[in-house]
Amino acid sequence: MRCLWLLFLGLLTSFNQPVVAQAVGSGIELLSARQISVDHPKRPHVESHIAVNPRDPQHLLAAAMVVVEGEMRVYPYASFDGGRSWTRGRIIGDSSMTVRAADPVVYITSDSVSLFSTLADVEGVRRTIIARSTDGGHTWRPTTVLPYADRQWLAADPSRGLFGGRTYLTGTGVYPSRQGSRGVAPFLARSDDDGKTFPLRSVVAYDRGGIDPGAPLHAVPLEPLVTSGGLLVLTLQGSVDEEAAERFSRDSLNVWTIGLATSDDGGDSFGPARYAPRPRISVTGSARRRFRGHSAVGYVRPAIDLSPGRYRNRIYFVAADYDREMDRYVARVWRTGDFGKTWHLSVASDAPRGDVANPGIAVNRDGIVAVTWNDRRDDADERCWRLYAALSTDGGESFHPAQRLSSAPTCANDPANWETFGTALNSDQSGRYLAHFQTGASIPARFPQGGDTQGLTADLEGTFHAAWINGETGVMQLWHTSFRPDSVLRSTLRSQTPPVANSSAVRAPVPPGMEDVTRDIRFRVTNTNLDFTQRAYTVTLEIENQSGRSLYGPFRAVMSHFLDAFDNGLGLQDLAVANADSGGAGIGATWVFEVPGGVLAPGARTRQRVVRFTFKGGVPEFPEGYLSPGFRVYGGAVVNR
Repeated sequence: MRCLWLLFLGLLTSFNQPVVAQAVGSGIELLSARQISVDHPKRPHVESHIAVNPRDPQHLLAAAMVVVEGEMRVYPYASFDGGRSWTRGRIIGDSSMTVRAADPVVYITSDSVSLFSTLADVEGVRRTIIARSTDGGHTWRPTTVLPYADRQWLAADPSRGLFGGRTYLTGTGVYPSRQGSRGVAPFLARSDDDGKTFPLRSVVAYDRGGIDPGAPLHAVPLEPLVTSGGLLVLTLQGSVDEEAAERFSRDSLNVWTIGLATSDDGGDSFGPARYAPRPRISVTGSARRRFRGHSAVGYVRPAIDLSPGRYRNRIYFVAADYDREMDRYVARVWRTGDFGKTWHLSVASDAPRGDVANPGIAVNRDGIVAVTWNDRRDDADERCWRLYAALSTDGGESFHPAQRLSSAPTCANDPANWETFGTALNSDQSGRYLAHFQTGASIPARFPQGGDTQGLTADLEGTFHAAWINGETGVMQLWHTSFRPDSVLRSTLRSQTPPVANSSAVRAPVPPGMEDVTRDIRFRVTNTNLDFTQRAYTVTLEIENQSGRSLYGPFRAVMSHFLDAFDNGLGLQDLAVANADSGGAGIGATWVFEVPGGVLAPGARTRQRVVRFTFKGGVPEFPEGYLSPGFRVYGGAVVNR
């Protein structure tokens, strides 16, 4: 019996594990794959989204739309073990936000508050609804009802600036323009209480920062971004001018522009909208061509590099874009490092045949860009897809060979995905006022590409998490797949010396056999003592592991910044380091922090160290400023364990 039980456990732990071989040169290590939507295994799913806790890589949220008896619903899911298991969240109070709903998005703020938004009916009127969870996604309470704004997105300011912690919501707003016509522009709402309320609302209808402040913006918002310093970036998809639109339409092509506008006052005003010169293209025309377009495109997805590397605050866009020379859709990446003044292009996908569809994009802690997409190269009829991914280590200029992340095909046209719906309407659309009924099949007709969004994010350890639509069970289901740069790529990147943007300081190379863990730790000050008799200033410190992974000691804390005009050491005269293990009186001084047992678990602390400074003279006549030295901290490299 014991042998049978152990065999069962072995089968259980191997279920849903990756079985895909690593592609040569991809640099991708596939970690895990799990079905999320086990509560609706026979119902087709589309349109995924995912979020990870910025403080805890084990805490994830995901969401998708599901067709239940012809009715579209949405459900949020939560994982507390890095995606190995998932549970569906429970709505407390009014659960109507999940019925006849669409466009789900999930986010986790820097304070670990979970947010879930969808478009649903409130008393018979279509609205934008936001729910909050303070238990990680176990339970949700609808807290805010906003005007209907298709398609809505959320973002939070991670900085410590004036608007740090502010949550932004954007969506498409419809308004009467000053010219008397119907206008479309970004609707913007803001919350300063972790998403409880959104009292500040506006429509960004005119290009105030442009040459003509009265010119209509005529753009719909994509997912908003916030820079490391708190600059709000309103990403946009706009229309080309009438002449260009007419020129493309002659070849049965639709065309849009991709751009952005920035706000340095928390969304009160914006600078000029700047667009990339190369537009996004899709095919149209005949029924066959329109279906081809539906089978490829999704929403343009933006991402921002918040790493400390050379591409910090670079902004990326990815979209399924029709390449006229190849007669194929590719996963094209637009990038700008100066907020839209200049633009550059690259292609992430490398499929030799078949259209790609619905790509997602994310940037991890090391500045590595990941792009995922649904790829049809492996299907003889170029209809079914598998999930592929590619990495860029040079800021999106080029991509490594793509890695297949799934082995079974997903075929939207499989019979099990033909969940039909019916509705009714009265209108004069035929020239006569008539009563109509309307039926259809959402998945194969409206979402043959798996939906308009594909979830992709990165956690604080650098692992990427994809929420995507997988059809390996015969029904399109919501799945989670995690992957990361392999050990060779991680070791190479973390041993490099990227230049620091806007700084003349030179960063010391990572010591051999160690990795830079500065972002994973924080100092804890347990005591300070200023002794004018001894002319000594001592600070007692511990290093705490604030990441979600184990770190390896001992740690080296290397002083990279000491005194300047602002942090001038309280005015103490000739302040200098006195007890560094490395010797030296300033920049480059190094202290070693020991770790009991050699391994520092998440939340654990090192042994204490006293950092000692000396100075000359007595009490300063003008005691002004701070003592605020800055350090790079290094720990034992994981690849050497």
